[in-house]
Parts: sequence; structure tokens; C-alpha cells
Amino acid sequence: MTTENFPLPSRNLPDPDIARQRYHDLETLLGSRERQVLSGSVPLRRALLHALSLSPFIFQTLTRHPDFIQKLDTTRFMNPPGKRTLASTIGRSLKRCETREEASRVLRIFRLFHTVRIALRELAGVGTVQDTMREMSILADVVMSASLKYETDRFDRRYGPPMIFKGNRRVRSHCAVIHLGKLGGEELNFSSDIDILYVFDSEKGETHPASSQTPLPNAEYYRRLAEQVTRLVSEKTSEGFAFRVDLGLRPDGQYGDIANSLRSMEIYYESWGKLWERAVWIKARHGAGHTPLSVSLLKTLHPFVYRKYLDFTAIEEIREMKLKMDQKNRLNRKGRDDIKLGWGGIREIEFFVQALQLIHGGKNPHVQCRNTLEALR
Repeated sequence: MTTENFPLPSRNLPDPDIARQRYHDLETLLGSRERQVLSGSVPLRRALLHALSLSPFIFQTLTRHPDFIQKLDTTRFMNPPGKRTLASTIGRSLKRCETREEASRVLRIFRLFHTVRIALRELAGVGTVQDTMREMSILADVVMSASLKYETDRFDRRYGPPMIFKGNRRVRSHCAVIHLGKLGGEELNFSSDIDILYVFDSEKGETHPASSQTPLPNAEYYRRLAEQVTRLVSEKTSEGFAFRVDLGLRPDGQYGDIANSLRSMEIYYESWGKLWERAVWIKARHGAGHTPLSVSLLKTLHPFVYRKYLDFTAIEEIREMKLKMDQKNRLNRKGRDDIKLGWGGIREIEFFVQALQLIHGGKNPHVQCRNTLEALR
């Protein structure tokens, strides 16, 4: 098959010339199996041409990984795999990795392929923008869960499992990753950072190594674990990163511990939690690790986020936050043309939605939702 005998839908393409040239360049790199897949899938060909017309990223990715074409068979392309299938796929791949460097590459290739798949679905008109945000969020969930499990297994072999006492019994300690921001609201886009924080059950314990190695306190174990998971996901390599990780929303921000115990987080938010942190936790949800731990933390902090009675001091604080936003935009020369930070932009819409949720959510559970579009409705 060549571009000459392919029916190019020129009137439906933003730039037919670019699409034709990129398709031709890509076609020269394809093996016989990839060509066979393309020849057998008209929807994939049309979506690919549209994507090549619009996206340098997709073109560059496919030229580096032409084998992706073979994976984009009609079934996967038109009907995206579910979360369990994705988790199973990356889990099996990581188990086969003999080194951390290999695991890092596997995660990045996995993320690249599924990002291309998700983009093609939207460009083909099969998936909506909402579908894309949800699928990108699922992809980030799966990557974080797989990375946490991979590093936890590695740490257990090195240091021994962290333990805590429950009554007279010594049991396994657990940790979880809380997803915040766009990831928490399941509205991640292709270029979003992921906002996360790490929590573990108790500092009152230590690792139980099999050898004579000195045990690590639980707090130190989870600090090291959180650092390694973050690096595994976010370090830039020849294949880029899996996701950029932002830990700035944790207690005390960049000055705070990278991983916090359940009790220390309860004390922090009860004693020093600020209004903007209440807004942050509107979008919080379990992301990876031990689900009961996340559920316990979210339940504990629910009264902190949604106050039962209307707080006029909070309304004044919301007003001050908005004034600071406007001042920052003026200093950064952000005006009406900035779709994210300008007047009426994405950030301002999110601000007003969350402000109304904070004011009314305590008495009206119906507005207690993480997703911005759902909250708007």
C-alpha cells in the first residue's frame, strides 16, 4: 500500500500536505506486519492520517516505535482496554524486568503507546474529550499502582517488610497514594502533571529483615520508597518520563515530609489546614496501594473539607484568594487570551466551582463531587 493509492480524505484534514508527507515517511519504516494491520483497518488508517496532520508528537512517537501500529488492531483501537486489563498487562511486563532501568523503560513505552491510542480515538471521533480525560486518568492510576508495587517488592527484598503491632500480633504495614488535582478529578489531559501524596499507616514499627541487617523505622522505609517510586515514574530518560509528578500539595509543601503517617496528617489538617488545602482535598481519591488506608484518611478529613455550618471567615478568605489570583495574573501579564490562567479561563472556572462547593457542600452532599464538569452540572 502506498499513499498514492490510499483515498486521502483531504477535506476532513487540517493539513493534507503534512498528513501525506508524514504518512509516507512513516510508511517507509513499517515492517510487513504493520503494513498488514494498516491495510486491514480503514478506521485506523483514517484516524492515523488525521493524527499525523495535527500532532508532531504522534508522528515522532510512531517513527521511533513503528511496532505500535501492530498493537493498534481494530479491537483495541475502537474498544479501549479496561483498567484491570491495563493493570494486568503492565504487571506482567514489570515482572519480567531484571533491572530497574528495564522497568523504567517498560513503563515509559507502556505510557507512550496508550497515549497514542487514546489520542487516535479522540481524533477519529470515537472518543470524546471526557473519554480522553478519563482514560488518561486511568492510565496514570495504573502506572502509579504498578510502580508502587514494583518498588515495594524491591524494597521488601532489600530491607524486609515494614511491620506494626496490632494487639499482641505483628502485622504488615501498608501505604497508599492519594491522587489530587486533575488526576483526582479524573480529568487528566495529555500534558498534565500528576498531583499525588504518600501516606502510610503508622510510624510505630520497623522493617523485619531476613538477615542480620539493621531494621529501618517505618517512617524511613516509606520516605525512601516514596522517593524511588517518584523517580521511577518521573525521571526523564531517552524515552521521556511516564508522568511528571508534583508533590507540592502535601502537608507543608516542598518543606514537608515526602511520606506522612495517617496520624500526622490528621493532626496537620486539624491544627494547621488552610482554606486552599480544603479546596485541594475536594478532588482527593484513592490512587494506588492499600485502599482501606486511603478510605480511612478520606473519611477522617471529610469534615475538614466540607464544614457543616457556613463560615463567613472562609468566604472572606475565598475572596482574598481570588484577589491574589488576579494580582498574580497581572504580574505575569496574563490577560483575556490565556485559556488556562486568564479571565474566564480554566483556573478561574475551577476556582469558582470549588469556592461554591466549599460554601454549600457541608449542607448539600449533592455538590460533593471531584470532577469539575460534574460539579458544574
